[in-house]
Amino acid sequence: MKAGDTLYGICDKLDVTFKELKKMNPKITENSVIHIGDKFVTQQAVPLLTVRTVEVSTFAEKVKYKTVYKKSSSYYQGEQVVQRSGSNGKAKITARLVKENGKTVSRKDLNKEIIKEPISKIVLKGTKKVPPKKGTGQLQRPVAVGVYRGYGPRWGRWHYGLDYAAPTGTAIRAADGGTVISAGWSGAYGLRIMIDHGGNIKTLYAHCSAIYVSAGQQVYKGQTIAAVGSTGRSTGPHCHFEVFKNGSNVNPANYV
Repeated sequence: MKAGDTLYGICDKLDVTFKELKKMNPKITENSVIHIGDKFVTQQAVPLLTVRTVEVSTFAEKVKYKTVYKKSSSYYQGEQVVQRSGSNGKAKITARLVKENGKTVSRKDLNKEIIKEPISKIVLKGTKKVPPKKGTGQLQRPVAVGVYRGYGPRWGRWHYGLDYAAPTGTAIRAADGGTVISAGWSGAYGLRIMIDHGGNIKTLYAHCSAIYVSAGQQVYKGQTIAAVGSTGRSTGPHCHFEVFKNGSNVNPANYV
């Protein structure tokens, strides 16, 4: 490249289209920035003779798994839960291959033998009616496991919530309907969500690995709002859960 050159200017000089130039130089795009001294391939060797071969070959090939959707009244409408992960199978293929200059240009399968059956992925789609997106006055546990660390003194300071230990990715659900006040990173809390349920009750969910809601969004009781994680100051995957009444932190065990 020299001063004043452009990609389309090069195309004009060589009497080729941009598509043809890109085929010779796969890394360039229409928005590529070019510099003086850059080099481009402007010619490609064309074989004087096309060698065409026909062969019968046997090889292994992946058999992609299918995804099966099933209705479930255990989950709310709009929710999808993977009940079983899928895995690909394997097949032994015998095929007639036509090649030109070593590149396969056509294939006809003569025989296919399944060596390993694929396992279908099963996804449950919720059918349960979604509750109103407002507080009911009754809180539920955010994670369907028992508490492993309670409210009170811990390591010389006060622990202001309940900790629910669960594998990373486990669903964290809204303790009640309400409006998301904040959702994002919050220092030692890591990824954190706070919800206003009305009636001067607010809840907090911390150390999430992922957040599925945003500030201002209305949620219903039991809605999946985040996933268990170990972000922020944490010793392992868990959901740290706090409850606030009239602006003051209170023992969540008295409410769930």
